[in-house]
Amino acid sequence: MMTEQATEPQTAPQAQIEAPKVATPAPSPAKPPRTGRALAALALLLALGTAAGVYGYARWFSDQQTAELHQLQLQLTELKAQQSPLLNQLSQADERLRDLQQQLLKETDRQTQLEHQLLTLSSRRPNDWLLAEADYLVRMAGRKLWLEHDVNGALLLLHEADGRIRDLNDPALLPVRQAFAADQASLQALPQLDREGLVLRLSALIDNLDQLAIKGLRPSPASTAEQGVSESLGDWRDNLAKSWRSFADNFIRIRRLDSDSEALLAPDQRWYLTANLRTQLLNAQQAVYREQSAVYEESLQRVSQWLEQYFDPDDSSTQFMQSELQKLLAEPLSQKYPDTLASQAQLDDLVQQRLHTLMNRS
Repeated sequence: MMTEQATEPQTAPQAQIEAPKVATPAPSPAKPPRTGRALAALALLLALGTAAGVYGYARWFSDQQTAELHQLQLQLTELKAQQSPLLNQLSQADERLRDLQQQLLKETDRQTQLEHQLLTLSSRRPNDWLLAEADYLVRMAGRKLWLEHDVNGALLLLHEADGRIRDLNDPALLPVRQAFAADQASLQALPQLDREGLVLRLSALIDNLDQLAIKGLRPSPASTAEQGVSESLGDWRDNLAKSWRSFADNFIRIRRLDSDSEALLAPDQRWYLTANLRTQLLNAQQAVYREQSAVYEESLQRVSQWLEQYFDPDDSSTQFMQSELQKLLAEPLSQKYPDTLASQAQLDDLVQQRLHTLMNRS
């Protein structure tokens, strides 16, 4: 009973609570479970995050585009600033190109005119080429004479130039031929220098150096003029006396020298002396080709002095070399060449006059 009384008060309130619910006209919907609510919330959060990410990326991309656009605008401004000088340079280059084209056209016209004049000149006066060739030959003759000192070569070139003038057969060129004759006569009057002959004679002296005898190495005539001992037994007394006198004379000998005695050259020093003599003679050979008279004379005089000082003056080789050195010193080594050629000046004036006349005619 106690339990029934306890339960009755509990059922009475439930009946009171449920009475109003029955009186509600629309039934209340059923509540969703908790798992569905969580999924819906998660989906909402994902949607919100995605929208925020898309918005952030769009904002970042817009900022990047704005920065790049700004950079491009700056570069465009710089290019516009540089465009003006480049345009000025381009215009200047165009003007210079036009000037060069005009100059090229002028030079082309000038070349055409010169070619036409050249054809006209060659057709009018073909013999004038002989005159120009003669002028060239005379210039070469002057170079042969003053640079190479070749008189024979200069004479040959002058002769060839005179032949060119002769082939022209022009009476107006007679003074030029007279100048050729005067130049040839002045060159032929020069003393002929046999340089090759002088060099060959010096080479013969060089080859003769080994035949020279050093002073003091040959026995004196007194020592070689000893009386011979006969082979006859009957002359034993005379042979004994001769042997005794030879022994006594050579055992002790006292000589008196009133003059200073020069020290003789040692035999082992002969090679040095011969080398020095050869060097001096080679220097003389070089001086012949260079026409260095002072060097030539100094070298030969030094050789002559050494021959007299160190070699036997009675030897035939020494005497031959001394005489040959004196002859070589007497030979002329240099000569005075004419300063100018008369034919060259006249030919230069004549060529200039002819060219001036022909240019005026054309």
